[in-house]
Amino acid sequence: MKKLTLFLSLAVVLSFAVVAKAQAPMSYRVDTINDLIGITLYGSDAKAIAYVGGGTTRNDGLGGLFFYDGTSSQTTNTYAVYKPTSVTTGRWFKLPTSVVNQQTDVTVATESTYAWKLLDGNAANAFSIGLTSANVYLQTWGSRPLYINSSLGGNNTIINLTGGSVGIGTASPEYQLNLAKATGVQSDLGIKSGASSFVFGSQDVGSGRSAIAHGNDDGGAGNIISIGFGTITAGVPANPVLSLNQIGNVGIGTTAPVSSTEIQGGLTTAGSILTLGTKEPSVVVSDVLGRVNFYAPLDAAGTDANLVAGSIVAQAEGTFSATSNATSLLFQTGSSEVATTKLSISSAGAVAIPAPGTFALGGGTAIAKILTANAQIDFPQLSANGTTNMTLAVTGATTNSVVTVSVTDGVGTDGIILSGFVSAADTVTIRAANPTLNAIDPGAAVSYRAVVINY
Repeated sequence: MKKLTLFLSLAVVLSFAVVAKAQAPMSYRVDTINDLIGITLYGSDAKAIAYVGGGTTRNDGLGGLFFYDGTSSQTTNTYAVYKPTSVTTGRWFKLPTSVVNQQTDVTVATESTYAWKLLDGNAANAFSIGLTSANVYLQTWGSRPLYINSSLGGNNTIINLTGGSVGIGTASPEYQLNLAKATGVQSDLGIKSGASSFVFGSQDVGSGRSAIAHGNDDGGAGNIISIGFGTITAGVPANPVLSLNQIGNVGIGTTAPVSSTEIQGGLTTAGSILTLGTKEPSVVVSDVLGRVNFYAPLDAAGTDANLVAGSIVAQAEGTFSATSNATSLLFQTGSSEVATTKLSISSAGAVAIPAPGTFALGGGTAIAKILTANAQIDFPQLSANGTTNMTLAVTGATTNSVVTVSVTDGVGTDGIILSGFVSAADTVTIRAANPTLNAIDPGAAVSYRAVVINY
């Protein structure tokens, strides 16, 4: 009975040992990589761990901790991935190590753009680190984008080269950030410090490059931001279209505007053209086609001082059609008001001054208005050396005005002297005088015109 008990106890111990051996991964300690790949492995050895003392000799710094996966068919990569000689599938993979306060070096025997790879189980999808004698490489595989993130959230890309410059599409960035493409391909965002240049380019086809460029910073009006075309030289496109300098002057067709706005363009008889247009699709009478205003918005006096003091307005005289675009030009000024029309020029060229007492030639007496009227008047026969008065209605005529009288046809008025005066409001008296020694009958069908100048 004691022998049977001892036999059963030994069997239990052995069975536990077998189970333990089947569940626990194997571990090895060898001197070199050749010793590592020479370890005889079986399918049950998956997840085995091996510590290798060195690469070709022990303690040469090329060893490390390796993990055997039992299933991979990854291509051998020196000092990173190895195929054991005893199996077809399954690879030894070098595990990264972490040492606090101590430099850890990973050395490769051969320079390569992908000396170290991180795989997701698919050989085509990888992240690699490599180096050559000239460059260091950080690469993704399988058409995957590369994200460099911080733990604070968001996708933060941080690339810092010597001097703080980053080049995309170029190995020699001229700016802190330089995007470059081949000729004819959209490209170029450049930011630069020394000599202060900012460049935004879109496409370069010979001289057909569109660009925004920021010129040299001289601390004055020469500091230019330009939008234009052509090769950018000293921060300015060869053919600038729109420029803004440091003191706020805007140049169209020039990078050196001499005033708040300067336009340079056109040749010979064309010159520079400023065009104002309305978006109104159906123009009718009194619609404004364009306006130029003048005012002093910053005057400290406020109120009237900040109102629009002057305007030039193009105003439609009627509904536009396929055969008519009749427009008047209004000149407006203000005194203690928003500017109102003081002079207008019609489409026919007629000049009108609507406010009385505002027209003065050469600084002389201002003329309030000029009035005229005409009618047929039947003067009676004038005796020798005689005079006769007749009246003509002229609306708006006032006393103390100047009156001139003429005839629109001279039939029967030979020898008669005509004069006139405003005898009452809206009434002009025409006086016909016969200085001859014979009687004169002016006739019944004579038309007389009176012109009245009010002051």
